Amino acid sequence: MTEAITRIRPVEVTLPPVGIAVFESRHAPGFAMQPGTWPFEKLCLVRQGAGALVLDGVERPLAEGDLLRVPPDVRHAFRDRPGEPMTLTMACYDDRVAAGNPMAREILGRLRLALPALSPVGLGASHRRADVTRRLVAMIVAQTRADAAADAPAVLWCRLFDLAVQVAALIEEDRRLNAVAPGERAFARSLAHLDATFTQPLRIAALAAIAGVSYRRYTDLFRRRMGCTVVDHVTRLRLAFAQQRLTETGNILFAAIDAGFGDLSSFYRAFKRATGTTPGRYLKEG
Repeated sequence: MTEAITRIRPVEVTLPPVGIAVFESRHAPGFAMQPGTWPFEKLCLVRQGAGALVLDGVERPLAEGDLLRVPPDVRHAFRDRPGEPMTLTMACYDDRVAAGNPMAREILGRLRLALPALSPVGLGASHRRADVTRRLVAMIVAQTRADAAADAPAVLWCRLFDLAVQVAALIEEDRRLNAVAPGERAFARSLAHLDATFTQPLRIAALAAIAGVSYRRYTDLFRRRMGCTVVDHVTRLRLAFAQQRLTETGNILFAAIDAGFGDLSSFYRAFKRATGTTPGRYLKEG
């Protein structure tokens, strides 16, 4: 793992045989990068600061939370805004990662379609940045184990494709939401956030903030538009996911925890109320 040190020059990257390299670069005041070309694609998140991508002397602004894809062999450089040095977290990869794998090519194709080359896309809300950051950091951790674990290359490939799918989904979601009437857009964003985080502790106040309304107004809106309470909706999402996890793992405790239930007793009660049977019987009859 590349040390999180402050840099005045860019990281020198050479792809290993696995075809993927991931790192974080925290720029110091005075960071300088000469334009150059690299024989691999870069997927870059601006975690902090602001600056620009420089292409043939033309600057494309970059802000905190922006995501950028730079194809191979495109001459470019990164330049910080004075007083706001950037921290860039970057996944670099080449066509080896998809060689002979139609599904991998399809995933990268979806990413490239969703995130056009050299056109920064803002991730918006902090939870979306955190989600992408978490996946990039997980790749850095997997990279550190490459020499110690025989399956590390496969893990790194899987994490890259997981990142690509998530980034494409976030951008596609934004495009769908932008097509929604302006008055409905904020509420739709809260639903999208809820669908992405239903296994985590429920915070209705956070959903209300995304929708731009008060707690009470949000719960009223939710009931009218969804036909149930926020708690009931989350419980349905968790139960559907728990049933999937039960089928996959055969383990009741794992299914309950993965789905976001705080304890087994609440899981059993909710499961039986919704399905008319217990998780154990569900497994035996499934």
